[in-house]
Parts: sequence; C-alpha cells; structure tokens
Amino acid sequence: MFDVSDSLSIKYDIATIEAMEIHYYIRTFEENFFQNLNELNNYITENDEWEDYPSIRSLNTHQEYRNIKGIQPKYYSIVCKELEIGRGNGRLLTKYSPY
Repeated sequence: MFDVSDSLSIKYDIATIEAMEIHYYIRTFEENFFQNLNELNNYITENDEWEDYPSIRSLNTHQEYRNIKGIQPKYYSIVCKELEIGRGNGRLLTKYSPY
C-alpha cells in the first residue's frame, strides 16, 4: 500500500523510516496547530517523545545555545518545504549532532 511516507521517501530520496518519522513529525505539528517548529520541538521535549524520532533527531547548537533538541538540517529543510513555512527568525544553526 502506497502512503504519505512512501511519497516522501521517493520525493526526497530518503529511507522509509526517515520518511515515516517526518510524516509523524509533520502530523504532530498540524494536529496541535503549532505556528513554528520551535513550538513542536518544545512539545516533543516536554512530552519526552524524542525516542519516536531516532533517525531524524539531533542536538543542535544555535550560536551560544547548545544541545537544543530538534531535527537534523536535512530533515528540517524537508519539513519546511512540506509545511510551506520559512526557517523563522530564530538563531542560526551553527552545529548539530545526531543522537
């Protein structure tokens, strides 16, 4: 059965598991009517749900702010395209590490 995850996998040439996590991440954003990805990341952190995103999550450094939980830049870009949102006006990402 062909679904949204399969479509994302093909469209962005990513693994199926990555596409599934992105799909769930986007769905969580939409279901909670968040305005930006920072709100979603805070929600995931507060609800201790980062284990649901093992393939796309990362610890990010935004200038002086270190080890901020979020998603890797590659997936951030995909999510922004799919949600048709810009990168926002937060601090620039200077470093990240998957975990």
